[in-house]
Amino acid sequence: MNISTESTDGEGQKRKRIVVSLEGTERLPDRSKSRLVTLRAIHEEIAPRFFYPMPSIYTLGRWLLRARLPKVKANHKAKRGGGLVYYHAGAVERWMSERSHE
Repeated sequence: MNISTESTDGEGQKRKRIVVSLEGTERLPDRSKSRLVTLRAIHEEIAPRFFYPMPSIYTLGRWLLRARLPKVKANHKAKRGGGLVYYHAGAVERWMSERSHE
């Protein structure tokens, strides 16, 4: 990574501009999009990596409610129902890894 400053005169004013060149560096993974997963996807794909024997989907849902993990409703304005509930996969994986080591 190369960092340099350039001075430019614009409209009679001196301005400094920082120029960053990422040439020759590794790109960091894009984490701007969070992964959202349903309870069924957690039960089928994520939970088997952490738990044996597998808890029921009902038990897993109760654990996630008790842990107060961040979740998103498909229709966030709905008072009741509102479609599927999505959980943040990173938070679920972190919580499961902590719980499986207890």
